[in-house]
Amino acid sequence: MGYKESVTVDTHQFHLAIPTADTLAVTQYGGLIETGSGFVTVMTGIAHGQIPLTIDLLDTEPGEDEVSAWEVVEETSISAKKPLHVMRLDGELEPGFEPIPPGKYRLRAYAKGRDADYDIDVSETAATSEQHLIQLWPTDNARSRKIRQLRKTDEAYNPVENPWEKIDNTRVSVFGPDGSIRWVPFEGPEHLAVRQRMHDFLADPASSSLKVAEERIHASYLAVIDPGMIALIVGLPQDRQREFSLWCVVRSFERADLADLPWVREGLEALKNGTQLPHIWQQPHLVQYEIHKDRAGRRKPAVGKPGFGDTVPADRASSAYDSYVWHQPPAAALQCFNAATDTYGMDYLELSAAARREFFGIDTTPAKLLKEIWGIAAG
Repeated sequence: MGYKESVTVDTHQFHLAIPTADTLAVTQYGGLIETGSGFVTVMTGIAHGQIPLTIDLLDTEPGEDEVSAWEVVEETSISAKKPLHVMRLDGELEPGFEPIPPGKYRLRAYAKGRDADYDIDVSETAATSEQHLIQLWPTDNARSRKIRQLRKTDEAYNPVENPWEKIDNTRVSVFGPDGSIRWVPFEGPEHLAVRQRMHDFLADPASSSLKVAEERIHASYLAVIDPGMIALIVGLPQDRQREFSLWCVVRSFERADLADLPWVREGLEALKNGTQLPHIWQQPHLVQYEIHKDRAGRRKPAVGKPGFGDTVPADRASSAYDSYVWHQPPAAALQCFNAATDTYGMDYLELSAAARREFFGIDTTPAKLLKEIWGIAAG
């Protein structure tokens, strides 16, 4: 029993799954497949479009003679109490493939051509050299979803390091007397002196005008690095606060070196134009999930802003979008600006100056703000 059709790829993936499976609840990660309860996700080279897929339902375990003809081959187990379907990222069933009957299966996935057409968009199967094969056969034991890798010669989805593990949490950056970056011990006297601005803000009765706790918390972060922006943001009409929040999101993705990626560019354009969002942008956690996979190698540690330690700008860009979607003004505007300053690190005054010019009609420069906020005359 076999099927040879084309499958629709969205954001580098498609699924073989029970329609009700939570395909974000991944428990095992491989270089070709990811697995969880009731699903296997197949990771592709192309970003969007159609690729050839063959599915073979076998009676017994196949040999490994044809493994060498493919660039990556991985194996796992899947147990399904309901039929399995070839599915797109948005949950739509892919036409042309019959359901796989319920049962316990061993699954072997094969792929080749992922590197050649990596991250491109294709409209027809003839436009890509990428090919996929999935074989399934009955098994008595489908408990373990541990992935067995039989072969991997391509570069796609090779393991990436967690950038947060590279950050030295024993130090933070601050401005030196001449405006240069200085490293000081975490919770040392110089660090605590900078962070005292946060405590002073929270202790000031004027801060109680921010009624919601999350507004006061994020305003307190800004009180450390740019206290003047708090009143400016809060004083905007709600529609302008919303525009400002989106401006911060766009700036965050640009500064984090993500904006040129096709899936990011498509989402940002839809946000700016007010048009239908691509599926991945309809839920912030999908954006975060895609960023964490770091296929393009953009998720890197960077110097943080004064008094806050180093950070990963790509992750903070994702946080800005999360705040934009889930929070209302003025909390969203405060949170989005705070996350955006994280992506700029010690250069955050470039963002602060641009925000003042574009939204508040204040003609200023990073050098002027350095003097105003920190009392430092740029050399």
